[in-house]
Amino acid sequence: MSADGQEKDPDVVLLCSPTADGEGVNALRARKDRVELAEIRPLKEGQPIVAGEIARLKPRRDMPGVCDVEVTYEVPRPPVSSAHAGPPRISSESFRQNWDRAFGPARPRRPKKQLLN
Repeated sequence: MSADGQEKDPDVVLLCSPTADGEGVNALRARKDRVELAEIRPLKEGQPIVAGEIARLKPRRDMPGVCDVEVTYEVPRPPVSSAHAGPPRISSESFRQNWDRAFGPARPRRPKKQLLN
């Protein structure tokens, strides 16, 4: 229960199978009236946390493989901004410098042939 006496939304995870690399566990997470696929991995010193959350899992005694989730830190997502519609524009200096290597040098344009009347 929360401080105001109301039941707070449950946040529960069901541990499933190991990840393909064996470093983590695939899971189903139920929270806020939705079910999500999740991947749970241990924190490793020196490795950045790029996305997701840091959470503490509390296994339930009566149901093995089911854990209550306590989120201790949520990694901020970068702001999504789009000044234009459509795909992202690639205009970095590196892209400009390597244009010829990727697409070949620009060919000179040939003058258009004029039709004789």
